[in-house]
Amino acid sequence: MFSKARNLIANIAAVDLNSAFINAVAEPDISKSIVTENIRQLGISETVIGEPLGVYADDKAQLNLKRGKEPGTPIDLLDTGEFYDSISIEPEGGDGFSIYGDTIKVSDNGNIPTDLVDRYGQILGLSDESKHNLLPMLQDGMLRDIRTQL
Repeated sequence: MFSKARNLIANIAAVDLNSAFINAVAEPDISKSIVTENIRQLGISETVIGEPLGVYADDKAQLNLKRGKEPGTPIDLLDTGEFYDSISIEPEGGDGFSIYGDTIKVSDNGNIPTDLVDRYGQILGLSDESKHNLLPMLQDGMLRDIRTQL
């Protein structure tokens, strides 16, 4: 009579939350939202830890205007779109993920390459606000996975 309840309890005890998290992150809509949230941070000129990226310099006004950037406006790292397009996520360690992107930018004149991370700091990753924004979606994804484990 209680065998169904015992089986359910055993299944609940066997739920792998790390696996549920990784499977949720691997869902295309969720992984895309994670990347989009990182890009949103950059679009408001913020690093992962909430520090400003800076502003476009007056001494490079000609170059910045060519890119559609007014001197003194916040840096968003969206010049050609190449960097934003390179941002992706990969599961890591069985219970998390990392955000990657091609942070090496060659100057317009082809001279010395610049690493955007060296220049602007932690630009790949999620701020506390971004994590909070993604939490409902991640919870839903994990619940879908947990239901399949039961």
